[in-house]
Amino acid sequence: MKNSKNTKFDRKTNENRRPPRPYAERRAEPREVFVDENVISGRNAVKELLGSGRDIEKIYIQSGEREGSVNLLIGLASERKINIIEADKTKLNAISGGARHQGIVAIAAERNYSSVEEILEYAESRGEKPFIIL
Repeated sequence: MKNSKNTKFDRKTNENRRPPRPYAERRAEPREVFVDENVISGRNAVKELLGSGRDIEKIYIQSGEREGSVNLLIGLASERKINIIEADKTKLNAISGGARHQGIVAIAAERNYSSVEEILEYAESRGEKPFIIL
């Protein structure tokens, strides 16, 4: 029989054992997520964006995701003539910066664009001459 008193891994004594860490320390550190205010991820967030009237450059939809609320979002985007692009899950993960995307990511425009008519009307309402640079 072995003498267990001098062994390094003696279960009876806690001398060589590390004390357990509190649960909060054992959890994985949260991943740092790149946040871009023009990248909108998730079905409800994209639905709100579509309803807001803000200009949207394009919408990425996960390949094979054509069920449930995604069909409604595709319909709303089609009515507004927004480009819809199918992409695989890894591309959506990269675009969304690791945020939960639920199979859909929208890229909002930096600024809302105005038509020439809107610019002319605005200048006229202020009593100014229009100044347009193209």
